[in-house]
Amino acid sequence: MTHGGHDPVAAPSGGTVPACPFCDSAAVELVSPWGGQIITAQWRCRDCRSYFEAIRDAFDDAPAPKPPVSG
Repeated sequence: MTHGGHDPVAAPSGGTVPACPFCDSAAVELVSPWGGQIITAQWRCRDCRSYFEAIRDAFDDAPAPKPPVSG
């Protein structure tokens, strides 16, 4: 368990886990599958404890917009 009281989560949809951009560590955990932009996810490095955003690999979990029904 982490200090936040919850278990680290793997990359969504079996995607690749990014390395920390600050210390290049692979010991990162997913904080949220959604970041400040629709294409990013929020991550936290367990070594240097920095938070960062990385571009998500897959967008399968985002619902596709439905086309309008003409009638």
